[in-house]
Amino acid sequence: MTVHRRSLAIAPAFLFVAACAEAPPLPATPLPPPVAVVPPAPPPPEPHLRVRVQPRAEPVKVVHVDLELASAAPLGTFRLLRGAVENVSHVALSDAQGSIESRLSVDGEGLILTPARPPSGQTRLSYDVAANTDSPFDPLGERVLDDRFVGAGEGLFLLPEGMDDEVVPLELLIDGGPLRVPNAATTWGLGASRRTKTRPRGLRYLTLVAGSLGGAVFDTAGEHDESAWLGYTAFDPRPPAAEIAAIRSAMAEIFRDRDQPPVTVVFATQTRPVGSYSTSPRSGGVLVELGPSEPWSAALRVSIAQQLVRPWIGGQLWVGPQDLAHRGESYWFTEGVARFFVTRLLARVGLVRPDEVRDALVGETSVILASHHKGESNEALAARAATDAFARAHLVARGALYAARVNALLRDHSKGEKSLDTVILGLLADARKAGKPLPASLWTAAVSAFLGPSESDLFTRTIERGEEVVLPKTVLGHCYRAATGEYVAFDLGFDAVATRLKKSGEVVGLEAGGPAERAGLRAGDVVDADYRDGHTEVPVKLTVTRGKETLHLTYAPKGEKHVGPTWTRVAGILDEQCADAW
Repeated sequence: MTVHRRSLAIAPAFLFVAACAEAPPLPATPLPPPVAVVPPAPPPPEPHLRVRVQPRAEPVKVVHVDLELASAAPLGTFRLLRGAVENVSHVALSDAQGSIESRLSVDGEGLILTPARPPSGQTRLSYDVAANTDSPFDPLGERVLDDRFVGAGEGLFLLPEGMDDEVVPLELLIDGGPLRVPNAATTWGLGASRRTKTRPRGLRYLTLVAGSLGGAVFDTAGEHDESAWLGYTAFDPRPPAAEIAAIRSAMAEIFRDRDQPPVTVVFATQTRPVGSYSTSPRSGGVLVELGPSEPWSAALRVSIAQQLVRPWIGGQLWVGPQDLAHRGESYWFTEGVARFFVTRLLARVGLVRPDEVRDALVGETSVILASHHKGESNEALAARAATDAFARAHLVARGALYAARVNALLRDHSKGEKSLDTVILGLLADARKAGKPLPASLWTAAVSAFLGPSESDLFTRTIERGEEVVLPKTVLGHCYRAATGEYVAFDLGFDAVATRLKKSGEVVGLEAGGPAERAGLRAGDVVDADYRDGHTEVPVKLTVTRGKETLHLTYAPKGEKHVGPTWTRVAGILDEQCADAW
């Protein structure tokens, strides 16, 4: 849905040169014929697109961007996917004929730069983008501090329209000189500079970082993964980076696909409560934003793994509509089924314990039980999903619980020979042949082929119409006893995500009569919240600014109580004996 302060940890290579004394005499026998000399590989082509990004903290915080491109045909307009006219300044456009007047205008959430005449040949464009104008919790914002920079291509790169999918030689440079920072990286990989051939579209969705970075590179047969971390983390990021590389290798093995491009995971820390991390798919990798106290946990592993699986589930295999207007109708699969799939995968490779799988199911169940959208259809939820985080969470939870049910029944009926993987891999083969999204009817046909025709009707009732997904008692295997228990909803009493994203920091979505209002929070208050997301037993601590007054409020984040399925661990069974559920 829409996850570190050390020197670069890549060990240098040392070259040992052995000094020779006097050369030996030539042999008496004829020398063998000389080996044919292989000519050196030609140098990479000169870039058609050069990009330099320079974050500056003084006199104001901006990101300066220089673009230099060569085009045989005259260029038209330039597009920035996200931004405001007032945040882009000092625009200078020129070609071989001289400078060109240009005009910025708003186009949806983005901007259009319109030249007075079409530039041609060698074209140069430079401009400044204001930094720190968005919330620090926005993964698409531009953030410049005295010693670091985090930026997103959506708000940085004014690129020519019509050029996005043209493969061109490209050179990218992050110049951290003004910040005096030693290292830089992007979700394309470690290093301040990169020269490659690619589609400019990738620049639009790229994350860039600079500062005192740590990094790691993992090379295996046919695979290459990298990780970078910016800022302090509560855990040593090197073992998690290795885990992430192993997870992606396991995925490539399962999907029989070794041809995926390299992946770079970038960790960036900022002030966030424990449990409120975010993971975002980016061009070439994943951005993980988290607080410095965030532990390396099963939930964080699953969230990152869900982004790593996107090239396959949600990429090569997409079930349901893919057009922007109806894409949310596929979230039950691309987000929900994918979430349970990666949870099972991590359990099988030993990175998630059985109790953590149980906790994941409990979490998804609690989302459904506490949701204000219970009983709403897939279509109705999808229509809300773009602007309503709770509707999207409901869609994901519904899909994950449905996938858990299908997996359990498949394993029960086949005595462990078939599982959710059987359906996923079969449909993946169909999708690769078709080269397009598959209709939901193919999913129900694949499941019904193993579980009987009634599964098609159950899919209609649960996924499409919104009836409750009833999990079989064997959903977690023989290690757990199924029962019914009480769920207490985690409820802050206000929308914490929207509050963090609001520039003023004023509380958003304060619930009348909710826990926060009962504790004394009022509309218009500016809030700094410290809480443990999803943990009702940990008190919430609010620092509230109300006019000139500062208040400190503490309360239990407990909402409504609900009854739902629970699972209790059977005593005496070891973790490694619980594999029957995976």
